[in-house]
Amino acid sequence: MVRSYSTAFAQFVKQLALPWRKTQRANLVLFGAAFLASRCLAVRRLSRAFAGPHLRPLKATDKRLRRFLGNERLHLEAALRAYLTFLRPRFGPLPFGYPPSR
Repeated sequence: MVRSYSTAFAQFVKQLALPWRKTQRANLVLFGAAFLASRCLAVRRLSRAFAGPHLRPLKATDKRLRRFLGNERLHLEAALRAYLTFLRPRFGPLPFGYPPSR
């Protein structure tokens, strides 16, 4: 099930043009797809969704996710900036004073 989400989420991450290393973007895609498949933020459940039925050892995927989330060199501000840059053209210009005050 994770594979079906993986390709769509990979395209989304590619469009974001994150300033991360290739391995960091790959981990984001893997665990983002696992989140979409499991709809849960618990680390163990994400690891289980990513590992699949007997595809990978659960301990290894759990360790990989925890290391990815605990990485201090992961620049989250740059990721947020890339995401907002991605969203900005889709909203179009907003009039001054939006939302209207009552």
